[in-house]
This record gives sequence, C-alpha cells and structure tokens, in this order.
Amino acid sequence: MDSTSFQLPPSYASTYRGNGGGSSEASVKIQLEYDLLSGEFMELEVDYGVSNDAKYGQLVRLCLVASITYQMRRLLREKQQKKASEMKCAYMVQIYLIRIHAALFSTSQHPVSVLTKLFQDVNRNERNARRCRKASFTSGFYTLYNFSI
Repeated sequence: MDSTSFQLPPSYASTYRGNGGGSSEASVKIQLEYDLLSGEFMELEVDYGVSNDAKYGQLVRLCLVASITYQMRRLLREKQQKKASEMKCAYMVQIYLIRIHAALFSTSQHPVSVLTKLFQDVNRNERNARRCRKASFTSGFYTLYNFSI
C-alpha cells in the first residue's frame, strides 16, 4: 500500500482541497493497494490532498488483531484446555502490536519471543467473564447453530 499526492491548479480547490498557505490550495492524493502474492490491485482511492493515509492502516490493524486473537485463543484451547475471554485477549493483542511491529522491523528481538510472551499473558489472564450468567457471542453462536469448538 502506498500513496502519492500532487498539486493541482487553484481552480480545482472546491473539489480537491490542498493545504493552502505556502502550498497549493488544490491537491489530490492517490492511494493504491497491490497484493504481491496474487498480482492484483486491491484498492485504488482518489481523494483530496489533505486526506489521511491511516484509513486502510486501521483495517490492517483490525485484521491483525482479529487473526492473532483467534490463534491465541485456539492455541490456549488446544494446548492448555482453557478458554480465554475474546475481549481480554483482543485488548492484550492490541497492546502487543507495537512490540510485534518492533520485533519485525526495528529490533534484534525475534517476533516468536514476543508472541510467546503474549501467549503467556493470555494464558495467565484466561478467565472468561461470567457476568449475569450470559454466554459470550461466540459461545451462543456455536450453541445456536450446533457447531462444536
């Protein structure tokens, strides 16, 4: 995923507003997402020049949190025969994302050691909430549709 922006003539300022001041009053930003594995374009967005690049980054973050949360809960269930609260686990994963990113791109620490520490924390805080004897969404879903975990 990458983006580029460029200035436009001032007559386009009503459609593609820019930063103004010393910069042009009109600019456009093009954001492109390309999947290297499939070789396909995933998204192409044309927006005004001062738009934030962090829109799709939030989607990536949500996907990472959901995926890591699922794997942590699955491993805990398979290895320790324990159930972890989905909300607690997702919260811990969000906290650990900065450490995981640092391990992948900027430190000498191995990402597996960060994920191992995360798993240990999830294991230590694994208890499900039992408020008002209500089932969680996922347990209710599995019961309703006769799926086994």
